Amino acid sequence: MVVVPPQDELLILDLETGAARTVYAGDACAPCPLPDGVAFVVVDGSQSRVVKIAADGTERWTKVAPHPVEGLITWRDQIVFAAPDEVLALHAASGEPVWRATSAGFGSAAPLEARFSSRPMVVDESRLIIGAEGRQGRGWLVLNPDAGSVKPLRAPDEGAVVDDVMSTISRINSRPHSLVSRHMATICLTPLDGGPVKHLPLPTPPVAFATDATGAVAAAFSHSAGYHDRYQWHDEGRPLEGQCGVTVIEAAGHPRWTWATPGPAAGLAVNGDGRILVTSCGQLLAIG
Repeated sequence: MVVVPPQDELLILDLETGAARTVYAGDACAPCPLPDGVAFVVVDGSQSRVVKIAADGTERWTKVAPHPVEGLITWRDQIVFAAPDEVLALHAASGEPVWRATSAGFGSAAPLEARFSSRPMVVDESRLIIGAEGRQGRGWLVLNPDAGSVKPLRAPDEGAVVDDVMSTISRINSRPHSLVSRHMATICLTPLDGGPVKHLPLPTPPVAFATDATGAVAAAFSHSAGYHDRYQWHDEGRPLEGQCGVTVIEAAGHPRWTWATPGPAAGLAVNGDGRILVTSCGQLLAIG
């Protein structure tokens, strides 16, 4: 099953044939594929609804979210999402609430001026990580619903850079290793075992991350397409050399290699045989 979110509807395609299986009319966003269907967010003015439909388009359940919702993830048998001041989990089968957490803890009221600032990320079967900010600064919180605990990954602002779209978890043979995030044109690797944070500067800001089974991190870095179009004529484009490309960083934090793309880089992925796929100048390029 492939889920495609056009502007005014959600389209589900058959993975084998590409044929359209289901069309859901409405302002749907943030699709989250499930084994028995798909969950997504429907935005209606200032209100959000979380909706689950089966692969054949049958609506299973719908829940009104108390705040605007940016995205959904699946974890265990739950659908988890963050609102500005709380993280909520719904049972994927029924849509019933499972747990609720704020930066102060599970079932606690949200502290003044505290807010979550990233989507939740899965660490393992027990823990989630989410970015937060408040009077004490910015940082990452580790949520453990089974233990009922919300703890900082590091001291506020200690190499903890909160980013909503880019952040991910690197793993070595499926074991969580580091939190990968960015700050402007710098990649930040924060080991989950408490080791020192690694900061790796790039020529331009990273625009996508991908990881492999060894814990290595691939990062596409790029200036904008508009910047490239504006300056590529200058001095035969030499000022743009080395400003867009892909770099690979070992799990230990050491750069492995860097490869320049022909122009602005966008999407990035690592396929099953370890090759890096990146899009640039209307091309899909395979590296490695």
